[in-house]
Amino acid sequence: MKYREQEIIHALLANDFIQQEFRPKWKSLERSEADGRLTMYLNGKAQTFLVDVKSDVRPHMLSRLQEQMKAHGDALLVAARLSDTAREHLRERGLNYLEVNGNCNIRTDAAYVAITGRPPLAEERTKRQRAFSKAGLRVIFTLLIDKKAIDGTLALLAGRSGTSIANVSNTLQGLLHAGLLLEQGKRKLIIPDRTVLLHKWTDVYTEKLKPGLARGRYRFAKRELADDWRNLDLDFMKTCWGGEAAGALLTKYLKPGTLTLFTSEARPGLIKNYTLVPDENGNVLVYERFWDQPEANALGGRCCPPILAYADLIHSRDSRCVETAQRLFDEHIGPAL
Repeated sequence: MKYREQEIIHALLANDFIQQEFRPKWKSLERSEADGRLTMYLNGKAQTFLVDVKSDVRPHMLSRLQEQMKAHGDALLVAARLSDTAREHLRERGLNYLEVNGNCNIRTDAAYVAITGRPPLAEERTKRQRAFSKAGLRVIFTLLIDKKAIDGTLALLAGRSGTSIANVSNTLQGLLHAGLLLEQGKRKLIIPDRTVLLHKWTDVYTEKLKPGLARGRYRFAKRELADDWRNLDLDFMKTCWGGEAAGALLTKYLKPGTLTLFTSEARPGLIKNYTLVPDENGNVLVYERFWDQPEANALGGRCCPPILAYADLIHSRDSRCVETAQRLFDEHIGPAL
């Protein structure tokens, strides 16, 4: 196992709650597709699992993970932390999982154990709170869409992310503590793995930042506008497509069921300019545009930065949205990271 995976197992075995609930015993496997063998007590009976250890699980990883775990027979995923979406997908696929904090969903022929609502371990929670607060997510987004931003001053990064110097400082310290940022020399900071940082940001963005950006649901006043949404004359300096709409425009693979707009336009202007009607059941979802780097937008400004569209799509329950997210990553995001 890699060092990080060893850390995850050590954290699992050191968790008093897990020791009391399951009395786990671990054995590493050197020459096996599985990382190790974990014996646990479920409802008083010992059960042994072949274990795959992951820091976390992304929706696009699920099919391959399912093949691996099914091949193991009695299999268990041990993860540092899972998003709500990942947990739901694992349950739907019948895959057993156990997080280091004790959350789990484990079903065998003899027992079924489900534990939810356990808080992150104290050390991990502190790291996440410092680096992935709502303000921190804005800072990290700026770092992801602009490679040169990490070299700027705290004041410049604060201005570009719409946060304060204190927020930027706390975020950078949190990222350093979490190993997502490294010091190179006395004054230079580097992001060692932008893909890992992107995935971490994606998970927390959907849970923490995105809900607070929502500005309502709408529908187009005329059906022909809804059918011809691609040609809507947007003010690209203030408004752009996101979500499924951006995925459709960037990959030409998806027929969007909902249309997402990110905007800094005031509500009256938005309604007037795009002939929108407030409708709680409408398929036009409007969110606050929280970045101020129009050059980071795609397709000449029509679409939000691809990583934002990716974040919205990768956690969808629609498999075609997840496939579109993977295409976005392969075609637009990965090569630019």
